[in-house]
Amino acid sequence: MKKNIVNLNKEIMKRVLLLASFFGALAANAQTVTADDSLHTGDIIDYWVMDSTVNNLDAISGTGVTWDYSAITAYATGSKADNIVDAAGTTWDADFPESDYMEDLTDGVKTYFRHTADEMIVDGFTYDDGTNVIVVKYDDDSLTALEYPMAQGDSYTDDIAGTGSTDALAFDVDLIGTATVNADGSGTLTVGSTDFTDVLRVKTTETSSGTALGITISISRVSYAYYQPGGSNDMPIFRTDSINADLGIAGVTSYKSAFSSVEITTYIGEEELQTVEDFKIFPNPADENATVVMGKDVEVMTMYNALGEQVYQIVEPSMNVVINTAAYTPGVYFVELKQGDAKSTQKLVIK
Repeated sequence: MKKNIVNLNKEIMKRVLLLASFFGALAANAQTVTADDSLHTGDIIDYWVMDSTVNNLDAISGTGVTWDYSAITAYATGSKADNIVDAAGTTWDADFPESDYMEDLTDGVKTYFRHTADEMIVDGFTYDDGTNVIVVKYDDDSLTALEYPMAQGDSYTDDIAGTGSTDALAFDVDLIGTATVNADGSGTLTVGSTDFTDVLRVKTTETSSGTALGITISISRVSYAYYQPGGSNDMPIFRTDSINADLGIAGVTSYKSAFSSVEITTYIGEEELQTVEDFKIFPNPADENATVVMGKDVEVMTMYNALGEQVYQIVEPSMNVVINTAAYTPGVYFVELKQGDAKSTQKLVIK
């Protein structure tokens, strides 16, 4: 039961990866979002998965600023298509009768939404984690993902409330929260070797909580979505998210991600893997223990959480290191091997 509660709330957190795309495109009137710029059936974009530990550049805000991601690296996972389709006829349309559209990110969350004359409204989302189908419905108080129009310096706060359920649970989890949306910066965005001018950044800060079997669960997150007026696509050109969750007796977990509409061909650990060879982790995902196998001696082995914080380190490790993964909160971690100026990093998922 504990694992099911954790899985459900992990997927609740994954919702924020999709919410950024519901702020719509920027109109020809630079850095202003209006109802004419909202997403509709047929909108599509390919996203590349970036280094999830990248800095969110929170301190860079205001007018005429520069966000520099020129040195960013990517995971060698290829691109993921993000499509807007009609809600009617989709698998869960009966759960979201008020929604007109669904956002369908490949291998990701299916988010249901609609428009009014002055708002974009998210009614909830579903996610299939390979074991259970999670359904989150904001049927008590839907999320206003965007108020029209929105320009530099505009902000608002909105309440959300509803229920979350999954095939593995015989009960719903009550959810309630507050989100603050703020267009906090405008200027130039550099991703790799590509420069985007006249960019607007929208920052969303959200806190929410739910109750399951008497356990109070709290979630906080900060996301950043970057838009360019007159661009070739209505979706954000770049976005980052960071989430922290207190899951009560299940512990504390965190999550961080970055997506780019620009393909980056410099991959994490690409050069280093030619020096530090035969780096393997198994099992992965891991439950009780994970074994790290090194093909040659290394100076330092370090494990980081999804926020880039060091949680474990061994100097001059043996060729095989067993990590007691049961001692860590379920989530995504990164194991780094370092030898001189060379290093190699692999992702470790703890269940």
